[in-house]
Amino acid sequence: MKMFNPPHPGEVIADALEELGLDIRDLARELDVVS
Repeated sequence: MKMFNPPHPGEVIADALEELGLDIRDLARELDVVS
């Protein structure tokens, strides 16, 4: 039986940010956290 290997949450976030033309630093700035 083949096991399902779900995507890493960071990959999902990175893909979403890429579609928006942003990077992780932009997200951190918007969330007011240190990157």
